[in-house]
Amino acid sequence: MGENHLRGRRDVPFSVRGMFPREDQPLVSICMPVFNGERWLAEALDCLVNQTYRTLEILVLDNRSTDRTAAIVQRKAERDSRIRYMLDDRQRDPQAAGTRLVAMASGRYCMIACDDDHWHPEFISTLVTELEGDPRLGMAFCNYDWIDEEGRSLVSVSIRPRPFRAEDSCLRNLLVYLEFRNPLLTFGIFRTKWLQAILPFTYPDPDCWWNADNLYFLKFLARHRIVTVEQRLFSYRRKDRTKYTPTKWRGRALRLEFFRARHQWRVLKAFWGGVSESPLPLLQRLALLAYLPINLFNNLFTWRLYHLVRSVLCGAPI
Repeated sequence: MGENHLRGRRDVPFSVRGMFPREDQPLVSICMPVFNGERWLAEALDCLVNQTYRTLEILVLDNRSTDRTAAIVQRKAERDSRIRYMLDDRQRDPQAAGTRLVAMASGRYCMIACDDDHWHPEFISTLVTELEGDPRLGMAFCNYDWIDEEGRSLVSVSIRPRPFRAEDSCLRNLLVYLEFRNPLLTFGIFRTKWLQAILPFTYPDPDCWWNADNLYFLKFLARHRIVTVEQRLFSYRRKDRTKYTPTKWRGRALRLEFFRARHQWRVLKAFWGGVSESPLPLLQRLALLAYLPINLFNNLFTWRLYHLVRSVLCGAPI
């Protein structure tokens, strides 16, 4: 019967009414790797299918979950044909799963979505409008909130030190990103072919999952301009992530500091490789390669000293 029989009917669930994408909108691929995500998965999928931007495909790669993940996604897919559930043939780490999904994306734009985050209904439409309006841009993102495990707002965050602008150079953006290393920028919307060109996503440290997002975003920034908008359209769930700390790192503080220092050294070498392989002009690459050791020192010592002094003087927690 097509879409016409549903138009104007308020008794039809919004997620069903949105099954029929507009042909004049470019397709956006949403890539969601998930493992045992039953706690927040249904809520996250509802946020995505109820976007005001309708031309979507939602690719869910189940990393062989042992909970109700499969049932939740399949039930949602029965109501909205834009959702595609895939059970992986083996367990993969998050970066390998992300690589597989982004490589499968067929839309002009794509985004990586976690099973526990929230998106304002205008998230995709606002960011796609930015990308459609300027062909120089490779990615768009927004200001955001942190929420707790119950969905309560914790703090509103603005992109520091100021929003990224379309006219900002790749070099400027790289220097700013290296200083603040905000990996949440990787949850923006990308031009799919440009993101696929830097695959695969890899880990800078074989012993730890940290900083993989920083590494691939650095590679992307070395090639493309980005923009951030002032609206708060994304909510990142803050939860216990100690499970991502390698078991052998836990225990004495001195041991942890040693492993953190070794990890940052491996990250530095991976960053060096990413900058060396970038298409930036030679002088810019040399400047960045010289700056990276300074950035490593800042991450290992300067910021920690700053927080220590702030704690002593202001009574703020370290």
